[in-house]
Amino acid sequence: KVNIEEPKDVKVYVNDELVGTSPLSFERKAGEYKLTLSKEGYETKSYTMDLKSDKKDVTYRLEALKEKSDSDHEHDYTYQEEIIKDSTCTETGEKKCICECGVSRIEEIPKKEHHYENGVCTVCGEEHVHDYTYQEEIIKDSTCTETGEKKCICECGVSRIEEIPKKEHHYENGVCTVCGEEHVHDYTYQEEIIKDSTCTETGEKKCICECGVSRIEEIPKKEHHYENGECINCHEKEESPSQNTT
Repeated sequence: KVNIEEPKDVKVYVNDELVGTSPLSFERKAGEYKLTLSKEGYETKSYTMDLKSDKKDVTYRLEALKEKSDSDHEHDYTYQEEIIKDSTCTETGEKKCICECGVSRIEEIPKKEHHYENGVCTVCGEEHVHDYTYQEEIIKDSTCTETGEKKCICECGVSRIEEIPKKEHHYENGVCTVCGEEHVHDYTYQEEIIKDSTCTETGEKKCICECGVSRIEEIPKKEHHYENGECINCHEKEESPSQNTT
């Protein structure tokens, strides 16, 4: 037989097949074998066994495995947790997170959510600052002639009624296609120059209402720009001021 007496409490593999945990014995067969010793948290070590054809028992007392250093081990702190101080809705807590190797660290437990009823937390009494954008329910939709109403709900359950502004009219040829309202045109919405004016001629511009209706308006003549008694644009002579004689 082959006896593995030391190191104790290690897994013994022969040619990568598990034989058992030391100390142990297994049948001796002549030949060359790979003997591997392994233990959690320790460095694995392998040996070569060259067993002769004689039938004598052989006993191995091998050196102890070397413990792995922290630098070789990547800690997994999810192996076990111990609550030191539980969190509340006003304070964070603490927990001890333990790796299977025994190393631990302290981690923060996030605050719990408030439990609101009628805008007040049932645990700590905090009044809730409502955010009414959490959910909306349309009670009555708006049109281009009437405002509507919607129910605006905070995540705590409190709600309020808000007004929905009127929709814009949808004009075609000056008439709303929804309500039939005739549009009072505002021709200052957009302008397009057709012909610019000069100091001798008026011009034209297209004035457009936001509903799409437009009209042509006159652009007044520009003023003359005189230098040395003559307009530099049209060369018209500047009239001299009248002189009174006595």
